[in-house]
Amino acid sequence: MNLEPIIQAKLKRFKNQFDCETKSDPEVFEIFVNSAILSAHYPEAFNADLQLLKNSCIGGCNDLGIDGIGIKVNGVLVKDDDEIEELVSRDRTAKIEFIFIQSKYKNKFSTQEFRTFIDGIRDFFRDEPLQPYNDGIKYLHQLRHRLYQEDILYEWECNPIIHVYYVTLGSNETPLPHIEATSRQFIDDIKKDLYIDDIKIHLVDAKLLKSICDSNENKFSIAIDSIETMPLNSVDSVENSCLLLCWGNEVIKMLETEDDMIRKSLFEGNVRDFYGLNNINSEIKETIDLDPSTFALLNNGLTIVCDKYIPNNRKITIHNPQIVNGCQTSHVLYSAYKNNLGIAKVPIIIKLIATKDIEITNKIVRGTNRQNIVYNEAFEATREWHRELENFFNSMYTNLKYHRVYYERRSKQYNHNSSIKTTQKINFKILIQSFIGMFLNSPQKSYIHESKLLTEFSNQIFKNNQSKLPYFTSSLAFYELEKLFRDDILDRKKFYPYRYHILMLLREKISGSKPSINNEKEIDKHSQKVLDCLSNEQDRISAFKMAIEAFEKAKSDWKGSPYGIKDNQKFTTLLLEVSSKNQHGSSSRKLQEETGKVLSVKKDVSGQEYGFIHRYPDNIFFHSTHNKNIIFSNLENKNVTYSITKNPYRNNSDMAIITEILD
Repeated sequence: MNLEPIIQAKLKRFKNQFDCETKSDPEVFEIFVNSAILSAHYPEAFNADLQLLKNSCIGGCNDLGIDGIGIKVNGVLVKDDDEIEELVSRDRTAKIEFIFIQSKYKNKFSTQEFRTFIDGIRDFFRDEPLQPYNDGIKYLHQLRHRLYQEDILYEWECNPIIHVYYVTLGSNETPLPHIEATSRQFIDDIKKDLYIDDIKIHLVDAKLLKSICDSNENKFSIAIDSIETMPLNSVDSVENSCLLLCWGNEVIKMLETEDDMIRKSLFEGNVRDFYGLNNINSEIKETIDLDPSTFALLNNGLTIVCDKYIPNNRKITIHNPQIVNGCQTSHVLYSAYKNNLGIAKVPIIIKLIATKDIEITNKIVRGTNRQNIVYNEAFEATREWHRELENFFNSMYTNLKYHRVYYERRSKQYNHNSSIKTTQKINFKILIQSFIGMFLNSPQKSYIHESKLLTEFSNQIFKNNQSKLPYFTSSLAFYELEKLFRDDILDRKKFYPYRYHILMLLREKISGSKPSINNEKEIDKHSQKVLDCLSNEQDRISAFKMAIEAFEKAKSDWKGSPYGIKDNQKFTTLLLEVSSKNQHGSSSRKLQEETGKVLSVKKDVSGQEYGFIHRYPDNIFFHSTHNKNIIFSNLENKNVTYSITKNPYRNNSDMAIITEILD
């Protein structure tokens, strides 16, 4: 079939990036459409971990006439019960959206196919579908059921929203009366039978599909009318910059996509997602509603970075904009527009900066997002340490021993390079989860949100004195494990939920008990053994299978409940014991070491020295009685590594034993 040339090019690139070369064009088209539409709802969805995309693609035998399903909770596409519970407990609310997709590799819309699709959606919302359904539908139906259970139901902010996408490569420029009539009947039926807030039906043709893809890649231009502009001073690597004042309805031109959604890709450079109508955002809405003329006086407005902008009298054409500050304002303004509040007389201040220098953009992000509501962990990946890690990843391929992976510390930073596959990209979430699971022996915690991991393990990770080799090793091991699951060499259904446990066992099987993460020489030797194994296909497969055998052995020895072992610390301990006994005949292990700065050194009433080391959330105490080999003079303000023990003289509180002075 002859495709629109740009869609054909995008489809070809997608096939390569997502390892779909062996699939037929209609099969790839289904996955491509699912990825494009779900990315429009949640741009971070498929950056590196492709399990969510696999879960969403349910087309095939017994698919209820549906090719793709996405379930959003509080703006995030979810793939399991754990994510649902994490999001609801974190936000203390539940805003639920269901996304249904049917895509046809045809150049026309079919009323019969659309009716089959609609009937499948109706069936999905039954407690038990009437039609036969496949395992993919079954899994997502169980997630739907979880969202309707009482503890989640109690947190509903409003009734769910349903998005319906029927996609073909035809044209939607001529009326489709039968499909439109079927749509109206479906909306009436669903609203009558189910507790649904809104249903949005989108008939997506080739033109709109191309627009959705361009929007996801943030490749678009928009012309807005300004009230007034004022140029800013010149800066190196900044092509142009200005302050401009415009009305709210002009900003909507940039915020709204052709399929009537807010353009989520605009906010990828913003450190915060939309928080909903909290106190601050409620005040923004109130100003729009009751006193719009004061809006520019009371609100900081937007900061936009773009590739370039072209002024022409009072009209400014902006190319490929990113809103790096103003996510909350933008969402509240868009909500006011959708609720028919008058925004045509709401004045908005925009700081507009044209630059292609990513370091300038990073500085702008940091400088414009320093309100109290933004926590330091939001900026972690902009630290120099992570830039060095990105370069370290790139330096590991001079001899081409390993499969290449890239540290994508900034969202979509490699999208311009079509030769880099999505599966090769390691984002911050995968980096921290795989490292904590594999090298800190905490796979039971690897599945929680990365911001919580960053806080909980802040004393142990991303330290200047640490080698970067184990971070690379855990990332490469994650890639290799994912590839074995994709190639069906390992049983995805049985073992995928425990992938971080398997990474820990892999390291144990190859290199044995782990040395201190802060001992660069020893941890590099330990990591290199793993890398040498990963560089050989036969050794790699054999080692992963040995890790799975140890996992199976631990499961058979486990005396507790078979449910919930994924996040059970005692099961992790059993895994280490089984692995250690099998390999070394012993299960003894060293205490985990941490790094911190000595804040103070003093003497107690008996003349013995003591002090405190900076540690999150509470500084940790140390005493000369348990640090006999440490010279305390000039110890203050030094960085040290230490292990943790219990202090019998202070109610068994934590106490540090210093193992090395780093400065």
